Parts: sequence; structure tokens; C-alpha cells
Amino acid sequence: IAEAAREDAAIGRMDRRLEMLISDLKEQVEVVDQTIGETMHILDLDGDGIISVQELTEAVQVLKGKPLEAQWEAILDRVDPDHDGRIEKAQLRKIVREIDEERKLEEERERQEELAERERQEELAKRERESADTGGGEAAE
Repeated sequence: IAEAAREDAAIGRMDRRLEMLISDLKEQVEVVDQTIGETMHILDLDGDGIISVQELTEAVQVLKGKPLEAQWEAILDRVDPDHDGRIEKAQLRKIVREIDEERKLEEERERQEELAERERQEELAKRERESADTGGGEAAE
């Protein structure tokens, strides 16, 4: 019974942590949406809810300098898939979220790879210690 109570308490703590993480994530998404909305308002000079490729190109050049042609073409293909020269704010918001999610997934993948490598190194060191302790590294006579 005591073990079940400890497990219930642990599950409760995990639930509270998960709820806090979800709440924090929702707040962060709201801040990003607000920031993106403000940025889109600045770019959408005529206020029609559409950003032209030209407006976006000029903004990127002012902020980042001229991007490489191949990079810029890939970006434009993504934000203006029908190549009509018009970028809807909603589409740009969606793409920014997708890019951010891709970045987070890549960071998590890299973190997992680093963790796995660390674990491999620790296991190798452990085996070397065990081998030395058991005489596996016996000296030649």
C-alpha cells in the first residue's frame, strides 16, 4: 500500500509538471503569435492581410542583407507556393511556426545524439574500469 501511495504521489507530481510545461508552452506560443502579428503588420503596408514578395524581399535585405539566391528561392517557394507574388499573413505565421518546430526538433535530435554519445563513453569507461579491477589488463610476464 505504501508503494502504491508513493507511485500515486510521483504520478501526481509528474502530472503537475506536465501541466506547468503545457501552460508555459501555450504562453510562449501566444507571445510568438503576437510578435509575428506585429511584424506582419509592419510588413503589410497597405493593411490588406497580404505581404507581397517584394515587401518581404526588401525587409529581409534590410534586416539580414541579401540572402543567397538558392536560399531565397527555397524560402519563397515555401511562403508563396503558387508564385502569385502574394504572401498571406496566416500562411507566413504557419511557416514561421513550422520552421520553429523544425528547429526545436533538430535541437532535440542533436541533444539526444549528444546524450547517447555521453552514455556510450560512460559505458566504455565503466568497462575499462571493470576490466582493470578484475585483472583483465594483466601484465605480460
